[in-house]
Amino acid sequence: MSNVTEEAAFLENAPSWQIVLSSVENLLSMTINLFLLVVYFSSKILQASLSNTLCASLASVDFCTSFLFMFKTIFQSYVRPSPGIWMELNCRLMHSTFFMWAFIGSSWFHIVLITLDRFIAVVYPHRYKSFANSKNLHKFLIVCAHVLGAVSMWYMLILIEVKDNSCLYVVPFWSNFLKVSVLISLLMFVVFITVVIGTMYSVIIYRMIFKSSKKKISKGQQRATTICIILVAEFILCSYPNAIYILFYIMDLVYEFGWGLLLDSFIYLMSLQFIAASSVINPIIYISCNSSFHQAVLKLISK
Repeated sequence: MSNVTEEAAFLENAPSWQIVLSSVENLLSMTINLFLLVVYFSSKILQASLSNTLCASLASVDFCTSFLFMFKTIFQSYVRPSPGIWMELNCRLMHSTFFMWAFIGSSWFHIVLITLDRFIAVVYPHRYKSFANSKNLHKFLIVCAHVLGAVSMWYMLILIEVKDNSCLYVVPFWSNFLKVSVLISLLMFVVFITVVIGTMYSVIIYRMIFKSSKKKISKGQQRATTICIILVAEFILCSYPNAIYILFYIMDLVYEFGWGLLLDSFIYLMSLQFIAASSVINPIIYISCNSSFHQAVLKLISK
């Protein structure tokens, strides 16, 4: 199998249906997330809550992801970098869509932070106040989520090859060492986050079900935790298809199943649409279920 396969051309020239669908999803996502951020920054009550702050930070990540997703679809389909000394840098940063994937990675770690916030609130309610009031700690954790998101997607910078004045995806990897390194990186990323989220929410749900534990948890915290459980469940359902596909693809299991090149590419593109859909659904869940947000919207409108 050659380094640069026919799939590179398919993925670089996005089908018209994906361009239309992506544009609609991403414009809708940017509008809703921008609305959420405007309301959040207009309300000191919302800003005082750590859970709301983390959701607002996730909204900013979703906004950036949607913008870069739309840019990716249009840029890769209609723009070709001109030859020159900047061409390779252009290919690696823009055509590899590294920034978009870095924000997607950041959204995963934001989900971990939201889970951690709910875990402390439910399991250690007496310690939650000091944790929630530490503004510097919140900023540090959010910065860590962005950094870890970028680091976890390091391999996107090497999946591009400049050939004949064109940016081409390199599939499969040109060395077994690199292939194994990316595979281990992805496995650690998906398995670690899955185990962390799964373990914490198992404890959270257990504590919320039994009345002896519920007595120590306020109704507000229970409501906030329920919203976060729905948010995390939706995020996992929308994000895992792409993560699983990439894992299968790297392990060369996809081709052994005999699905065919076009079907493989179609599944990959659809998994990207699920990620785009997540950026739309996340703020809708937050907006529709958060009573504090409803009050902030009414207050903003009445000004």
